[in-house]
Amino acid sequence: MQELERFARTISWLDEARWVTAEWWEGWREQGPKNLTSAQKVLAHWVTYITDMRMRARTVWTKGLPVFAKIVGDYGGGANPSTLLSDYYRKPLPPLPKVPTLVITSPQLEFTPRYKWQYNQIDRTLEVLVDYNRSLVEFMKTFVERYGNAPKALKRLAHALYILTYANPKDYPREDAKHILSPNNKEKLDADFQRWENTTTSRGQKRLWAALRDYLKHRELRKCVEETFAWPLQNFELSQLELPGDIWNDVFTSRLLYPLAERTGIQTRKAKGERLVNSPTLARRIYDVIKATDLSTAFYPEQLDVSFDFASRMCDKDLCDICIFGANKAVDFCARPGPAKLCPVLLIMTGYKRTCEEQECPVIKGTGTGLCKSGDATR
Repeated sequence: MQELERFARTISWLDEARWVTAEWWEGWREQGPKNLTSAQKVLAHWVTYITDMRMRARTVWTKGLPVFAKIVGDYGGGANPSTLLSDYYRKPLPPLPKVPTLVITSPQLEFTPRYKWQYNQIDRTLEVLVDYNRSLVEFMKTFVERYGNAPKALKRLAHALYILTYANPKDYPREDAKHILSPNNKEKLDADFQRWENTTTSRGQKRLWAALRDYLKHRELRKCVEETFAWPLQNFELSQLELPGDIWNDVFTSRLLYPLAERTGIQTRKAKGERLVNSPTLARRIYDVIKATDLSTAFYPEQLDVSFDFASRMCDKDLCDICIFGANKAVDFCARPGPAKLCPVLLIMTGYKRTCEEQECPVIKGTGTGLCKSGDATR
C-alpha cells in the first residue's frame, strides 16, 4: 500500500502542475475563437474535440479550431445546421473526396478531419442543440439542474453528452436522441444510463471525457461555462471523471501501471486467464483501492492523463534513468533555485511550466523513485 500512496502523490503533483498553467489554451488563442460569446467558445471546443482522433493534437487545435469557431459563429447566428458544414466544403463539387476539406477565409485556413463520420457527429450535435438555444452550455445546464441531487450527477451529465454526440446512430438516430433527452422520458434515460455506465471504462470514450474534464479543470473554459451556471460542489466530484484512454495513457499503463497493480494485489484482467483490462478500467480499479484504504491523497482516475505528456517525452525515449518513477536521476537537473524559478524537471518530463515548490517536491523527496521497473530503471 505504501507503493500506491507514493504513486498517487506523485501523479497528483504532476496533474496539479498541468492545470496551473494549462498553456495549450493560450497557444491557440491567437488563431482560435474570435468574436464568439463564452458559450460559443465552449461549443467550438466541443466540436473540435470530435475530430481529435488519430491526428496530431497540434494540427487539430491550430488548424481545426479556427475553422470550427467560424462555423459555430454562423450556427449561433441562425444558420441551418443540416447544411452548415457542406457550405464550407472546398469547391468545386461534385465529386466529393472521401473526406471533404473545410475551408474558411480571413484567416485563410483549411482543415480535413480524419474520418467522414465525424461530420455526422458534428451535424447531429448541432441539430440537437437547436432545442437548447444552440448552446452546449445551456444543454449542460439543463442536465446539471435535472440531476444535481443524484449521487453520480457528473456521470449523468456525461451520459447526456454521450447521447448528444457519440451514441451509435443505429441505436439513437437524431430524432430518437432528442426524444430520450426530453424530460418526459426520465425512466428510459435512467435505464439507458445504467447500461451505459458499465461501458464508460471498457469502451473508452476518450473525447467525451477529455472535453468534459476541460470544462471543470481548465480555468479559462470553466469561466466560460460559469457565465451561465456554476458547477455544484456536491455530486460533481472530479473523481467521477474517467481517464480518456489515449495511446500515451496505454504506453504508461503498460510500463508502470500493470506491474504496480499486480504487485499491490489489484486485478489487472477481466477474469482469470482473460486479457488485460484497458487503461481507464485499471485507473478506476486503482482509485477504488486507494479510496477504500482512505489514503491521504486527492488522486482520482483522470489525473493519469498526465501520461499523455509524460509518456511521449519519457517512456517513448526510454529515459528510465532520469524518470521520477525510475532511478530518479532527474534530481540532478534540479538546482533548487527557490520559488521564483521554473522547475526544470517538470519542463523536461512533461513540458509544464511551474515555479519551484521545494517543500512539496516529489523529485527532491524521491516519492515515486523505484515504482517503475521498466528497463532496469532502478539500477
